[in-house]
Amino acid sequence: GRTAFITAQWRLEESRRPGRLFDDSLAACFVDGASERLAATLRTVLPEAPRMIVLRTRYIDDHLTAASRRVAQVVVLGAGFDTRRLRCDTGDVAWFEIDRKPVLDFKRARLRRHGYEARANHIACDYVRDDFIDALISTGFDPRLPTYVIWEGNTFFLPLDEVVLVLLQLRKRLGRFEISFDYMSDQVISRSTGDARIRAFAETYAELGAQAEHRGAVGDHRDQVGARGELHRLRRVAHDLLAGGGDAGRVRQAEVALVGELLGREDGDLPGTRQAVVFECVLLELLVQRRLLLPGKNYSNLSV
Repeated sequence: GRTAFITAQWRLEESRRPGRLFDDSLAACFVDGASERLAATLRTVLPEAPRMIVLRTRYIDDHLTAASRRVAQVVVLGAGFDTRRLRCDTGDVAWFEIDRKPVLDFKRARLRRHGYEARANHIACDYVRDDFIDALISTGFDPRLPTYVIWEGNTFFLPLDEVVLVLLQLRKRLGRFEISFDYMSDQVISRSTGDARIRAFAETYAELGAQAEHRGAVGDHRDQVGARGELHRLRRVAHDLLAGGGDAGRVRQAEVALVGELLGREDGDLPGTRQAVVFECVLLELLVQRRLLLPGKNYSNLSV
Protein backbone atom coordinates (compact mmCIF):
# COMPACT_ATOMS: atom_id res chain seq x y z
CA GLY A 1 0.00 0.00 0.00
CA ARG A 2 0.97 3.65 0.01
CA THR A 3 2.53 3.52 3.45
CA ALA A 4 5.06 0.99 2.12
CA PHE A 5 6.37 3.61 -0.30
CA ILE A 6 6.64 6.17 2.49
CA THR A 7 8.58 3.91 4.85
CA ALA A 8 10.82 2.77 1.97
CA GLN A 9 11.59 6.43 1.27
CA TRP A 10 12.53 7.08 4.90
CA ARG A 11 14.71 3.95 5.01
CA LEU A 12 16.48 5.11 1.88
CA GLU A 13 17.07 8.57 3.34
CA GLU A 14 18.58 7.02 6.47
CA SER A 15 20.83 4.84 4.29
CA ARG A 16 22.28 7.96 2.69
CA ARG A 17 22.88 9.75 5.99
CA PRO A 18 26.39 9.98 7.53
CA GLY A 19 26.40 7.81 10.63
CA ARG A 20 23.43 5.80 9.37
CA LEU A 21 21.94 3.09 11.57
CA PHE A 22 21.57 0.66 8.66
CA ASP A 23 22.04 0.42 4.92
CA ASP A 24 18.85 -0.20 2.98
CA SER A 25 19.93 1.18 -0.36
CA LEU A 26 17.66 -1.45 -1.95
CA ALA A 27 14.71 0.72 -0.92
CA ALA A 28 15.57 2.81 -3.98
CA CYS A 29 14.02 0.04 -6.08
CA PHE A 30 10.56 1.06 -4.88
CA VAL A 31 10.54 4.85 -4.65
CA ASP A 32 10.48 7.81 -6.99
CA GLY A 33 9.80 11.53 -6.89
CA ALA A 34 6.14 11.07 -6.00
CA SER A 35 6.88 8.91 -2.95
CA GLU A 36 9.61 11.33 -1.90
CA ARG A 37 7.14 14.22 -1.91
CA LEU A 38 4.49 12.17 -0.12
CA ALA A 39 6.97 11.22 2.62
CA ALA A 40 8.02 14.87 2.91
CA THR A 41 4.39 15.87 3.41
CA LEU A 42 3.99 13.45 6.31
CA ARG A 43 7.26 14.67 7.78
CA THR A 44 5.87 18.19 7.96
CA VAL A 45 2.94 16.84 9.99
CA LEU A 46 5.14 14.99 12.50
CA PRO A 47 8.90 15.53 12.06
CA GLU A 48 9.66 12.67 14.47
CA ALA A 49 7.94 10.09 12.25
CA PRO A 50 10.90 9.15 10.02
CA ARG A 51 13.05 8.56 13.09
CA MET A 52 10.47 6.18 14.51
CA ILE A 53 10.62 4.14 11.30
CA VAL A 54 14.43 4.19 11.38
CA LEU A 55 14.58 2.99 14.99
CA ARG A 56 11.99 0.30 14.30
CA THR A 57 14.01 -0.94 11.34
CA ARG A 58 17.26 -1.10 13.30
CA TYR A 59 15.54 -2.78 16.25
CA ILE A 60 14.22 -5.61 14.08
CA ASP A 61 17.49 -5.84 12.13
CA ASP A 62 19.34 -6.47 15.39
CA HIS A 63 16.84 -9.07 16.57
CA LEU A 64 16.97 -10.80 13.20
CA THR A 65 20.77 -11.01 13.36
CA ALA A 66 20.59 -12.60 16.80
CA ALA A 67 17.66 -14.91 15.95
CA SER A 68 19.24 -16.19 12.74
CA ARG A 69 21.81 -18.05 14.86
CA ARG A 70 19.15 -20.13 16.59
CA VAL A 71 16.23 -20.49 14.14
CA ALA A 72 15.82 -22.39 10.87
CA GLN A 73 13.12 -20.23 9.28
CA VAL A 74 12.05 -16.59 9.01
CA VAL A 75 8.47 -15.55 8.23
CA VAL A 76 7.60 -11.95 7.33
CA LEU A 77 3.90 -11.16 7.67
CA GLY A 78 2.67 -8.34 5.46
CA ALA A 79 6.16 -8.19 3.97
CA GLY A 80 5.57 -5.24 1.66
CA PHE A 81 8.95 -3.87 0.55
CA ASP A 82 10.99 -5.54 3.29
CA THR A 83 14.53 -6.11 1.95
CA ARG A 84 16.13 -7.95 4.87
CA ARG A 85 16.49 -11.19 2.92
CA LEU A 86 18.91 -9.43 0.60
CA ARG A 87 20.65 -6.97 2.88
CA CYS A 88 21.00 -8.86 6.19
CA ASP A 89 23.35 -11.77 6.84
CA THR A 90 21.02 -14.55 7.92
CA GLY A 91 23.02 -17.54 6.75
CA ASP A 92 21.09 -20.40 5.21
CA VAL A 93 17.77 -19.95 7.03
CA ALA A 94 14.67 -20.56 4.95
CA TRP A 95 12.84 -17.30 4.21
CA PHE A 96 9.08 -16.84 3.68
CA GLU A 97 7.27 -13.61 2.86
CA ILE A 98 3.49 -13.27 3.01
CA ASP A 99 1.52 -10.50 1.36
CA ARG A 100 -1.14 -10.01 -1.28
CA LYS A 101 -0.28 -11.14 -4.77
CA PRO A 102 -0.17 -7.69 -6.42
CA VAL A 103 2.25 -6.49 -3.73
CA LEU A 104 4.58 -9.45 -4.17
CA ASP A 105 4.39 -9.25 -7.97
CA PHE A 106 5.26 -5.56 -7.87
CA LYS A 107 8.13 -6.20 -5.46
CA ARG A 108 9.65 -8.93 -7.63
CA ALA A 109 9.31 -6.82 -10.77
CA ARG A 110 10.98 -3.81 -9.18
CA LEU A 111 13.84 -5.87 -7.77
CA ARG A 112 14.43 -7.56 -11.14
CA ARG A 113 14.40 -4.19 -12.88
CA HIS A 114 17.38 -3.26 -10.68
CA GLY A 115 19.14 -6.60 -11.11
CA TYR A 116 18.07 -8.45 -7.96
CA GLU A 117 16.14 -11.62 -7.25
CA ALA A 118 13.91 -11.82 -4.18
CA ARG A 119 15.54 -15.04 -2.83
CA ALA A 120 12.49 -15.70 -0.69
CA ASN A 121 9.48 -17.98 -0.82
CA HIS A 122 6.57 -15.68 -1.64
CA ILE A 123 3.15 -16.70 -0.34
CA ALA A 124 0.29 -14.71 -1.81
CA CYS A 125 -2.56 -14.60 0.69
CA ASP A 126 -4.43 -12.44 3.16
CA TYR A 127 -2.91 -13.61 6.43
CA VAL A 128 -5.93 -12.41 8.44
CA ARG A 129 -8.66 -14.08 6.40
CA ASP A 130 -6.79 -17.02 4.91
CA ASP A 131 -5.13 -19.96 6.67
CA PHE A 132 -1.62 -18.56 6.31
CA ILE A 133 -0.01 -21.43 8.24
CA ASP A 134 -1.32 -23.97 5.73
CA ALA A 135 -0.19 -21.67 2.93
CA LEU A 136 3.29 -21.58 4.45
CA ILE A 137 3.42 -25.36 4.84
CA SER A 138 2.46 -25.80 1.18
CA THR A 139 5.65 -23.93 0.17
CA GLY A 140 8.02 -25.93 2.37
CA PHE A 141 7.66 -24.31 5.79
CA ASP A 142 8.05 -26.74 8.70
CA PRO A 143 6.04 -25.66 11.79
CA ARG A 144 8.15 -27.96 13.99
CA LEU A 145 11.36 -26.00 13.36
CA PRO A 146 12.32 -22.90 15.37
CA THR A 147 11.06 -19.82 13.55
CA TYR A 148 11.50 -16.06 13.76
CA VAL A 149 8.42 -14.04 12.77
CA ILE A 150 8.62 -10.40 11.68
CA TRP A 151 5.34 -8.47 11.80
CA GLU A 152 6.30 -4.89 11.08
CA GLY A 153 4.12 -1.88 10.31
CA ASN A 154 0.86 -3.84 10.11
CA THR A 155 -1.01 -4.02 13.40
CA PHE A 156 -2.20 -0.42 13.58
CA PHE A 157 -4.23 -0.97 10.40
CA LEU A 158 -6.04 -3.97 11.93
CA PRO A 159 -8.81 -4.31 14.52
CA LEU A 160 -7.57 -5.76 17.79
CA ASP A 161 -9.48 -9.02 17.38
CA GLU A 162 -7.62 -9.68 14.13
CA VAL A 163 -4.27 -8.92 15.76
CA VAL A 164 -5.03 -11.38 18.54
CA LEU A 165 -6.28 -13.98 16.05
CA VAL A 166 -2.97 -13.91 14.17
CA LEU A 167 -1.00 -14.24 17.40
CA LEU A 168 -3.16 -17.14 18.53
CA GLN A 169 -2.68 -18.90 15.20
CA LEU A 170 1.07 -18.67 15.62
CA ARG A 171 0.86 -19.86 19.22
CA LYS A 172 -1.34 -22.82 18.29
CA ARG A 173 0.36 -23.98 15.11
CA LEU A 174 4.08 -23.36 15.58
CA GLY A 175 6.21 -25.51 17.84
CA ARG A 176 8.74 -22.84 18.80
CA PHE A 177 9.00 -19.29 17.59
CA GLU A 178 10.11 -15.76 18.35
CA ILE A 179 8.22 -12.72 17.12
CA SER A 180 9.01 -9.04 16.71
CA PHE A 181 6.11 -6.70 16.04
CA ASP A 182 5.19 -3.08 16.63
CA TYR A 183 1.98 -1.42 17.66
CA MET A 184 0.81 2.06 18.55
CA SER A 185 -0.65 2.92 21.92
CA ASP A 186 -4.39 3.14 22.38
CA GLN A 187 -4.13 6.91 22.73
CA VAL A 188 -2.48 7.27 19.32
CA ILE A 189 -4.96 4.96 17.60
CA SER A 190 -7.99 6.62 19.22
CA ARG A 191 -6.54 10.10 18.45
CA SER A 192 -6.71 11.02 22.14
CA THR A 193 -3.10 11.99 22.97
CA GLY A 194 -4.09 15.64 23.14
CA ASP A 195 -1.30 16.47 20.72
CA ALA A 196 -2.61 17.95 17.47
CA ARG A 197 0.39 16.93 15.40
CA ILE A 198 0.32 13.31 16.54
CA ARG A 199 -3.42 13.25 15.84
CA ALA A 200 -2.89 14.73 12.38
CA PHE A 201 -0.19 12.20 11.59
CA ALA A 202 -2.30 9.28 12.85
CA GLU A 203 -5.31 10.43 10.81
CA THR A 204 -3.27 10.88 7.64
CA TYR A 205 -1.27 7.66 8.02
CA ALA A 206 -4.34 5.61 8.88
CA GLU A 207 -6.14 7.00 5.85
CA LEU A 208 -3.33 5.79 3.61
CA GLY A 209 -3.39 2.37 5.25
CA ALA A 210 -7.18 2.11 5.02
CA GLN A 211 -7.06 2.97 1.34
CA ALA A 212 -4.52 0.21 0.80
CA GLU A 213 -6.71 -2.29 2.67
CA HIS A 214 -9.87 -1.39 0.77
CA ARG A 215 -8.24 -1.27 -2.64
CA GLY A 216 -6.23 -4.39 -1.89
CA ALA A 217 -3.45 -4.02 -4.46
CA VAL A 218 -0.33 -2.12 -5.28
CA GLY A 219 -0.97 -2.22 -9.00
CA ASP A 220 0.57 0.61 -10.94
CA HIS A 221 2.95 2.70 -8.85
CA ARG A 222 1.32 5.90 -10.04
CA ASP A 223 -2.03 4.64 -8.80
CA GLN A 224 -0.82 3.60 -5.36
CA VAL A 225 1.41 6.50 -4.54
CA GLY A 226 -1.32 8.56 -6.10
CA ALA A 227 -1.65 11.21 -8.71
CA ARG A 228 0.15 14.44 -7.94
CA GLY A 229 -3.13 15.73 -6.49
CA GLU A 230 -2.71 13.24 -3.63
CA LEU A 231 -0.04 15.44 -2.10
CA HIS A 232 -2.31 18.47 -2.18
CA ARG A 233 -5.15 16.48 -0.61
CA LEU A 234 -2.97 15.19 2.24
CA ARG A 235 -1.66 18.67 2.94
CA ARG A 236 -5.24 19.92 3.14
CA VAL A 237 -6.30 17.07 5.48
CA ALA A 238 -3.33 17.69 7.76
CA HIS A 239 -3.91 21.44 7.74
CA ASP A 240 -7.58 21.03 8.64
CA LEU A 241 -6.75 18.66 11.50
CA LEU A 242 -4.08 20.94 12.88
CA ALA A 243 -6.26 24.01 12.53
CA GLY A 244 -8.93 22.34 14.63
CA GLY A 245 -6.53 21.15 17.28
CA GLY A 246 -5.91 24.44 19.09
CA ASP A 247 -2.66 25.02 20.91
CA ALA A 248 -0.88 21.70 20.80
CA GLY A 249 1.78 22.82 23.27
CA ARG A 250 5.08 20.98 23.30
CA VAL A 251 5.05 18.13 20.82
CA ARG A 252 5.57 14.72 22.38
CA GLN A 253 7.04 11.70 20.71
CA ALA A 254 4.27 9.42 19.43
CA GLU A 255 3.97 6.47 21.74
CA VAL A 256 5.21 3.53 19.74
CA ALA A 257 6.05 0.34 21.63
CA LEU A 258 8.41 -2.10 19.98
CA VAL A 259 7.76 -5.59 21.27
CA GLY A 260 10.12 -8.49 20.77
CA GLU A 261 9.01 -11.36 22.98
CA LEU A 262 11.15 -14.49 22.97
CA LEU A 263 8.96 -17.58 23.10
CA GLY A 264 11.87 -19.95 23.54
CA ARG A 265 15.52 -19.59 24.49
CA GLU A 266 18.88 -19.93 22.81
CA ASP A 267 19.86 -23.25 24.32
CA GLY A 268 16.55 -25.09 23.97
CA ASP A 269 12.81 -24.89 24.38
CA LEU A 270 11.18 -23.35 27.37
CA PRO A 271 8.84 -25.64 29.27
CA GLY A 272 5.40 -25.54 27.68
CA THR A 273 3.69 -23.90 30.65
CA ARG A 274 6.28 -21.11 30.81
CA GLN A 275 6.02 -20.54 27.06
CA ALA A 276 2.24 -20.19 27.33
CA VAL A 277 2.51 -17.77 30.26
CA VAL A 278 4.94 -15.51 28.37
CA PHE A 279 2.69 -15.46 25.33
CA GLU A 280 -0.50 -14.90 27.32
CA CYS A 281 1.13 -11.94 29.06
CA VAL A 282 1.77 -10.36 25.66
CA LEU A 283 -1.86 -10.89 24.63
CA LEU A 284 -3.24 -9.59 27.91
CA GLU A 285 -1.06 -6.50 27.71
CA LEU A 286 -2.45 -5.80 24.23
CA LEU A 287 -6.01 -6.31 25.41
CA VAL A 288 -5.56 -3.92 28.32
CA GLN A 289 -3.87 -1.38 26.02
CA ARG A 290 -6.92 -1.34 23.77
CA ARG A 291 -9.29 -1.27 26.78
CA LEU A 292 -11.04 -4.50 25.97
CA LEU A 293 -9.89 -5.74 29.37
CA LEU A 294 -9.91 -3.41 32.35
CA PRO A 295 -7.13 -3.44 34.96
CA GLY A 296 -8.33 -4.60 38.35
CA LYS A 297 -11.10 -6.88 37.11
CA ASN A 298 -10.99 -10.64 37.54
CA TYR A 299 -10.25 -12.45 34.27
CA SER A 300 -9.08 -15.71 35.85
CA ASN A 301 -11.23 -17.74 33.47
CA LEU A 302 -9.66 -16.21 30.37
CA SER A 303 -7.82 -18.77 28.26
CA VAL A 304 -5.87 -18.42 25.04
